[in-house]
Amino acid sequence: MLLLLLAAMTEPAVVPPPPPPPPEKCERATVQHAGLAPPARIQPLSKEPPARRELALAYSENGCLKPVTIANGKLRKLPDAK
Repeated sequence: MLLLLLAAMTEPAVVPPPPPPPPEKCERATVQHAGLAPPARIQPLSKEPPARRELALAYSENGCLKPVTIANGKLRKLPDAK
């Protein structure tokens, strides 16, 4: 009996897992954003100046929009907006 009590007292305490890291600040696409955005101007890439002949797109990662530019078939991240 004494051994059972001693064994129960020496068991390691259960440590709760650490809290998840705070979510990173990100931009989310919402209906409100879409309503406030100016209408897009669409024209063929051939009419764009050579410096702008890139395709910009956004992909979603955990609900956050990540801007990416495709230039010459290679992906590269766009610089952060300031």
